[in-house]
Amino acid sequence: MLDPNDKDNDLWPPLDDVETMRTPLHILREVASTLAPKTHNLIEAVVTSQQMNNSGLGNSFRQTLVLRAPLLANYTYNLLSLQHDIELWPAKVVTPNQSHTSTTGDVRNEEQLRARLAEVFHHPQTVKVLRSMLAQSKSAQPRINLTQP
Repeated sequence: MLDPNDKDNDLWPPLDDVETMRTPLHILREVASTLAPKTHNLIEAVVTSQQMNNSGLGNSFRQTLVLRAPLLANYTYNLLSLQHDIELWPAKVVTPNQSHTSTTGDVRNEEQLRARLAEVFHHPQTVKVLRSMLAQSKSAQPRINLTQP
């Protein structure tokens, strides 16, 4: 039996730098985490990830970012999805709800992804949805009566 600690048996490349790689999923989760504090937790950006089988083309990954309003019976709005294969880049950003059409754009690195996310977040349709969700959530908030009877 081979000794896994024997350097002569280890034919794999060095993998020490993997911890410094920022994946599209990591970036999306990081950016999503900033919405709840900005809205006093009335709106959350939730990221899910799943593996996709592309019928003969190999497997890929899809991350989805939805806006969720807990006070509106957990109402969700599908803001965007991000698709990439095992090699991470390029990634495809799909925004199904902007201007009632699906817009797609490829990004080749973190800088391009962050720029594309900023475009999506500042798109008039996104701003309209965020403001509507926030207004309705504020209306649904329980009111505290500070006056004593």
